[in-house]
Amino acid sequence: MLARLSLHAVFLLFVSSCLLPLSPLASSSSFLVLFSSLPAPLPPVPFAPAELKVRARMESLVVSWQPPPHPAQISGYKLYWREVGTEEDEANGESAPGGRGDQAWDVGPVRLKKKVKQYELTQLVPGRLYEVKLVAFNKHEDGYAAVWKGKTEKAPTPDMRSQQSITQKRAFSRA
Repeated sequence: MLARLSLHAVFLLFVSSCLLPLSPLASSSSFLVLFSSLPAPLPPVPFAPAELKVRARMESLVVSWQPPPHPAQISGYKLYWREVGTEEDEANGESAPGGRGDQAWDVGPVRLKKKVKQYELTQLVPGRLYEVKLVAFNKHEDGYAAVWKGKTEKAPTPDMRSQQSITQKRAFSRA
């Protein structure tokens, strides 16, 4: 009988039965049973972290953010990143070495605790285009992503180094 009931409805089932008399006055008992075939509601999908900021350095990216709205609903963060080439490669329709494009993330996820709001990605290549993705998650699922794309600083060229040393020598000779 219960197998034929609709899965998305709440039913009242009236059960009447004769129980063993507990006293001379109690010869039968009736009770009401309430049940539902609906699963318990899941918490909402976490919002994306707010105010995602990335400070580019020559061989690293310093990623910082603020918690999403309703931060009590999250368990932590997952941080991913990948090299996507240079802006020139992207303009020409080319992707990062290996031709992965949007298919794979090079590194991640790095799982971070709920209270963490900054992380430094290191050992990156100077002057390359990177994409960073940060996701808040709860015990049921990943939330929406905040994404940043930008370049690490270029390494100084030999011309820049010699120009810097000439400027430094002039400053010392004047002192």
